[in-house]
Amino acid sequence: MSDIAADTFSSRVAGPPHASAAQPTIVATPRQPNIAREDSDAAPASAMPPRIGPSPDPAVYPAGHAREPEPRSSPPPPAPPASLATPAPHRRAPPRRPALATASVACSPYRLATPPPDPLAVTQPFTAYLDGMASVCMIRTARIAMAVTFVVRDNDMLVGATRGPSYFCYRAEPGRHRIAIASDDGEQRFDVTLELRGRYYLDLGLLYRLGFVVPQGRWIDEADATALVQRSEHQVLQGAPAREALLIGTDVAGALAP
Repeated sequence: MSDIAADTFSSRVAGPPHASAAQPTIVATPRQPNIAREDSDAAPASAMPPRIGPSPDPAVYPAGHAREPEPRSSPPPPAPPASLATPAPHRRAPPRRPALATASVACSPYRLATPPPDPLAVTQPFTAYLDGMASVCMIRTARIAMAVTFVVRDNDMLVGATRGPSYFCYRAEPGRHRIAIASDDGEQRFDVTLELRGRYYLDLGLLYRLGFVVPQGRWIDEADATALVQRSEHQVLQGAPAREALLIGTDVAGALAP
Protein backbone atom coordinates (compact mmCIF):
# COMPACT_ATOMS: atom_id res chain seq x y z
CA MET A 1 0.00 0.00 0.00
CA SER A 2 3.04 2.27 -0.09
CA ASP A 3 2.05 3.64 -3.46
CA ILE A 4 -1.13 5.11 -2.02
CA ALA A 5 0.07 6.09 1.44
CA ALA A 6 -1.47 9.26 2.81
CA ASP A 7 0.65 12.40 2.55
CA THR A 8 -0.59 14.71 5.26
CA PHE A 9 2.10 17.34 4.81
CA SER A 10 1.92 18.03 1.09
CA SER A 11 -1.82 17.56 0.67
CA ARG A 12 -3.65 20.03 -1.53
CA VAL A 13 -7.25 21.08 -1.31
CA ALA A 14 -8.72 21.51 -4.77
CA GLY A 15 -11.64 23.70 -5.60
CA PRO A 16 -14.85 22.11 -6.80
CA PRO A 17 -14.53 20.24 -10.08
CA HIS A 18 -15.28 22.06 -13.31
CA ALA A 19 -18.75 20.66 -13.63
CA SER A 20 -22.05 20.94 -15.32
CA ALA A 21 -24.83 19.19 -13.44
CA ALA A 22 -28.06 17.99 -14.96
CA GLN A 23 -31.14 18.71 -12.91
CA PRO A 24 -32.43 15.70 -10.96
CA THR A 25 -35.04 13.72 -12.87
CA ILE A 26 -38.00 11.66 -11.77
CA VAL A 27 -39.01 8.39 -13.37
CA ALA A 28 -41.41 8.83 -16.30
CA THR A 29 -40.21 12.42 -16.75
CA PRO A 30 -37.79 13.08 -19.66
CA ARG A 31 -34.32 13.85 -18.35
CA GLN A 32 -32.81 17.17 -19.16
CA PRO A 33 -29.67 16.83 -21.28
CA ASN A 34 -26.30 17.38 -19.67
CA ILE A 35 -24.92 20.88 -20.08
CA ALA A 36 -21.67 20.88 -22.00
CA ARG A 37 -18.59 20.94 -19.82
CA GLU A 38 -16.37 24.00 -20.07
CA ASP A 39 -12.70 23.08 -19.96
CA SER A 40 -10.34 25.37 -18.13
CA ASP A 41 -7.06 25.37 -16.27
CA ALA A 42 -6.84 23.96 -12.76
CA ALA A 43 -9.05 25.80 -10.29
CA PRO A 44 -7.23 27.70 -7.54
CA ALA A 45 -7.38 26.34 -4.01
CA SER A 46 -9.69 29.16 -2.96
CA ALA A 47 -12.29 28.48 -5.68
CA MET A 48 -15.85 28.44 -4.43
CA PRO A 49 -18.27 25.63 -5.32
CA PRO A 50 -20.72 26.18 -8.17
CA ARG A 51 -23.97 27.70 -7.00
CA ILE A 52 -27.25 25.87 -7.40
CA GLY A 53 -30.21 28.23 -7.30
CA PRO A 54 -32.93 27.71 -4.70
CA SER A 55 -35.76 25.44 -5.76
CA PRO A 56 -39.28 26.91 -5.82
CA ASP A 57 -40.50 23.64 -4.34
CA PRO A 58 -40.55 23.86 -0.51
CA ALA A 59 -39.97 20.10 -0.22
CA VAL A 60 -36.23 20.28 -0.98
CA TYR A 61 -34.05 18.98 1.85
CA PRO A 62 -30.33 19.68 1.21
CA ALA A 63 -28.03 17.42 3.14
CA GLY A 64 -26.72 20.25 5.31
CA HIS A 65 -30.15 21.61 6.22
CA ALA A 66 -32.42 18.64 6.61
CA ARG A 67 -35.75 19.13 8.33
CA GLU A 68 -38.67 16.89 9.07
CA PRO A 69 -41.95 17.53 7.21
CA GLU A 70 -44.74 19.05 9.26
CA PRO A 71 -47.23 16.41 10.46
CA ARG A 72 -50.56 16.50 8.75
CA SER A 73 -53.66 14.43 9.06
CA SER A 74 -54.54 12.02 6.27
CA PRO A 75 -57.72 12.93 4.37
CA PRO A 76 -60.53 10.36 4.52
CA PRO A 77 -60.54 7.96 1.54
CA PRO A 78 -63.05 8.77 -1.22
CA ALA A 79 -66.34 6.94 -1.15
CA PRO A 80 -66.31 3.84 -3.40
CA PRO A 81 -68.89 3.42 -6.20
CA ALA A 82 -72.19 1.96 -5.10
CA SER A 83 -71.42 -1.23 -7.01
CA LEU A 84 -68.34 -1.96 -4.90
CA ALA A 85 -68.23 -3.36 -1.40
CA THR A 86 -67.86 -0.71 1.33
CA PRO A 87 -64.81 -1.24 3.62
CA ALA A 88 -65.32 -1.75 7.32
CA PRO A 89 -65.74 1.54 9.23
CA HIS A 90 -62.80 3.17 11.09
CA ARG A 91 -60.16 1.42 8.98
CA ARG A 92 -57.54 3.16 6.86
CA ALA A 93 -54.78 1.84 4.66
CA PRO A 94 -51.23 2.46 6.01
CA PRO A 95 -49.23 5.34 4.46
CA ARG A 96 -47.64 4.33 1.15
CA ARG A 97 -44.12 5.74 1.56
CA PRO A 98 -43.14 4.19 4.94
CA ALA A 99 -44.26 0.77 3.72
CA LEU A 100 -42.22 1.07 0.54
CA ALA A 101 -39.21 2.48 2.38
CA THR A 102 -39.18 -0.46 4.79
CA ALA A 103 -39.42 -2.89 1.91
CA SER A 104 -36.57 -1.17 0.09
CA VAL A 105 -34.19 -1.87 2.97
CA ALA A 106 -35.18 -5.51 3.19
CA CYS A 107 -34.99 -6.04 -0.59
CA SER A 108 -32.06 -3.75 -1.48
CA PRO A 109 -29.26 -5.69 -3.21
CA TYR A 110 -26.72 -3.09 -2.01
CA ARG A 111 -25.25 -3.96 1.39
CA LEU A 112 -23.55 -1.23 3.46
CA ALA A 113 -21.33 -1.79 6.48
CA THR A 114 -18.83 -0.05 8.75
CA PRO A 115 -15.37 0.08 7.14
CA PRO A 116 -12.55 -2.09 8.51
CA PRO A 117 -10.47 -0.61 11.34
CA ASP A 118 -7.37 -0.26 9.16
CA PRO A 119 -7.59 3.30 7.74
CA LEU A 120 -5.52 2.25 4.71
CA ALA A 121 -8.08 -0.34 3.66
CA VAL A 122 -10.52 2.23 2.25
CA THR A 123 -10.28 5.79 0.92
CA GLN A 124 -10.39 8.38 3.70
CA PRO A 125 -11.65 11.98 3.52
CA PHE A 126 -9.30 14.97 3.82
CA THR A 127 -6.36 12.88 2.59
CA ALA A 128 -4.03 13.31 -0.38
CA TYR A 129 -2.26 10.33 -1.93
CA LEU A 130 1.34 10.11 -3.07
CA ASP A 131 0.47 8.57 -6.45
CA GLY A 132 -1.36 11.76 -7.49
CA MET A 133 -4.87 10.31 -7.67
CA ALA A 134 -7.84 12.56 -6.83
CA SER A 135 -10.43 11.67 -4.19
CA VAL A 136 -14.18 12.22 -4.23
CA CYS A 137 -16.44 12.06 -1.15
CA MET A 138 -20.24 11.75 -1.09
CA ILE A 139 -21.71 13.07 2.19
CA ARG A 140 -25.39 12.59 3.04
CA THR A 141 -26.85 14.00 6.26
CA ALA A 142 -30.59 14.42 5.55
CA ARG A 143 -32.77 12.65 8.11
CA ILE A 144 -35.69 12.09 5.79
CA ALA A 145 -36.17 9.06 3.50
CA MET A 146 -33.36 7.38 5.44
CA ALA A 147 -34.31 3.93 4.12
CA VAL A 148 -33.80 4.99 0.48
CA THR A 149 -30.51 3.93 -1.10
CA PHE A 150 -28.57 6.32 -3.36
CA VAL A 151 -26.24 4.40 -5.69
CA VAL A 152 -23.20 6.24 -7.10
CA ARG A 153 -21.45 5.34 -10.36
CA ASP A 154 -18.39 6.95 -11.93
CA ASN A 155 -18.01 6.31 -15.67
CA ASP A 156 -20.49 3.42 -15.24
CA MET A 157 -18.45 1.81 -12.45
CA LEU A 158 -20.19 1.31 -9.10
CA VAL A 159 -18.11 3.26 -6.57
CA GLY A 160 -20.38 3.32 -3.50
CA ALA A 161 -23.79 4.04 -2.03
CA THR A 162 -25.46 5.90 0.83
CA ARG A 163 -28.49 5.08 2.94
CA GLY A 164 -29.51 7.64 5.52
CA PRO A 165 -26.87 9.93 7.12
CA SER A 166 -23.69 8.34 5.78
CA TYR A 167 -20.65 9.11 3.64
CA PHE A 168 -17.98 7.36 1.62
CA CYS A 169 -14.97 8.36 -0.49
CA TYR A 170 -13.24 6.86 -3.49
CA ARG A 171 -10.09 7.53 -5.50
CA ALA A 172 -10.25 8.65 -9.12
CA GLU A 173 -7.79 9.18 -11.93
CA PRO A 174 -7.33 12.87 -12.84
CA GLY A 175 -9.34 13.74 -15.92
CA ARG A 176 -12.94 13.71 -17.09
CA HIS A 177 -15.57 11.77 -15.13
CA ARG A 178 -19.30 11.28 -15.56
CA ILE A 179 -20.78 10.77 -12.10
CA ALA A 180 -24.37 9.51 -11.72
CA ILE A 181 -26.25 9.32 -8.39
CA ALA A 182 -29.48 7.31 -8.59
CA SER A 183 -32.42 6.25 -6.44
CA ASP A 184 -35.34 4.08 -7.54
CA ASP A 185 -37.20 7.27 -8.52
CA GLY A 186 -34.59 9.20 -10.53
CA GLU A 187 -30.99 10.33 -10.77
CA GLN A 188 -28.68 13.33 -10.90
CA ARG A 189 -25.62 13.49 -13.18
CA PHE A 190 -22.40 15.51 -13.18
CA ASP A 191 -19.83 15.81 -15.96
CA VAL A 192 -16.66 16.95 -14.17
CA THR A 193 -12.91 17.27 -14.59
CA LEU A 194 -10.81 16.17 -11.60
CA GLU A 195 -7.37 17.68 -10.99
CA LEU A 196 -4.15 15.94 -9.96
CA ARG A 197 -4.31 15.15 -6.21
CA GLY A 198 -7.53 17.15 -5.89
CA ARG A 199 -10.04 16.49 -3.11
CA TYR A 200 -13.74 16.95 -3.88
CA TYR A 201 -16.85 16.80 -1.72
CA LEU A 202 -20.53 16.52 -2.70
CA ASP A 203 -23.22 17.56 -0.23
CA LEU A 204 -25.70 14.82 -1.18
CA GLY A 205 -29.16 16.23 -0.51
CA LEU A 206 -32.47 15.01 -1.86
CA LEU A 207 -35.72 16.15 -3.39
CA TYR A 208 -38.84 14.69 -1.75
CA ARG A 209 -42.03 15.23 -3.72
CA LEU A 210 -45.31 13.26 -3.85
CA GLY A 211 -43.67 10.18 -2.37
CA PHE A 212 -40.72 10.26 -4.81
CA VAL A 213 -37.13 10.65 -3.55
CA VAL A 214 -34.51 11.92 -6.02
CA PRO A 215 -30.84 12.83 -5.27
CA GLN A 216 -29.98 16.53 -5.40
CA GLY A 217 -26.34 17.26 -4.57
CA ARG A 218 -24.05 20.28 -4.70
CA TRP A 219 -20.26 20.61 -4.59
CA ILE A 220 -18.87 22.18 -1.40
CA ASP A 221 -15.43 23.13 -0.06
CA GLU A 222 -13.44 21.16 2.51
CA ALA A 223 -14.40 23.39 5.44
CA ASP A 224 -18.09 22.70 4.92
CA ALA A 225 -17.38 19.02 4.31
CA THR A 226 -15.58 18.75 7.65
CA ALA A 227 -18.72 19.89 9.47
CA LEU A 228 -21.03 17.57 7.51
CA VAL A 229 -18.89 14.48 8.11
CA GLN A 230 -19.41 14.94 11.86
CA ARG A 231 -23.15 14.48 11.31
CA SER A 232 -22.93 11.27 9.27
CA GLU A 233 -21.41 7.80 9.53
CA HIS A 234 -18.68 6.29 7.39
CA GLN A 235 -20.23 3.39 5.47
CA VAL A 236 -18.73 1.34 2.64
CA LEU A 237 -20.41 -0.85 0.06
CA GLN A 238 -19.78 -4.53 0.77
CA GLY A 239 -22.36 -6.19 -1.42
CA ALA A 240 -23.91 -5.52 -4.83
CA PRO A 241 -25.60 -7.41 -7.68
CA ALA A 242 -23.25 -9.67 -9.61
CA ARG A 243 -23.81 -7.68 -12.81
CA GLU A 244 -22.21 -4.56 -11.28
CA ALA A 245 -18.55 -3.62 -11.76
CA LEU A 246 -17.64 -2.66 -8.18
CA LEU A 247 -14.74 -0.47 -7.05
CA ILE A 248 -13.10 -2.08 -4.01
CA GLY A 249 -11.02 -0.56 -1.21
CA THR A 250 -8.58 2.04 -2.51
CA ASP A 251 -8.83 1.03 -6.17
CA VAL A 252 -9.02 3.88 -8.67
CA ALA A 253 -11.95 4.87 -10.93
CA GLY A 254 -10.50 5.52 -14.36
CA ALA A 255 -11.02 8.74 -16.32
CA LEU A 256 -12.60 8.94 -19.76
CA ALA A 257 -10.25 8.87 -22.71
CA PRO A 258 -9.44 12.40 -23.95
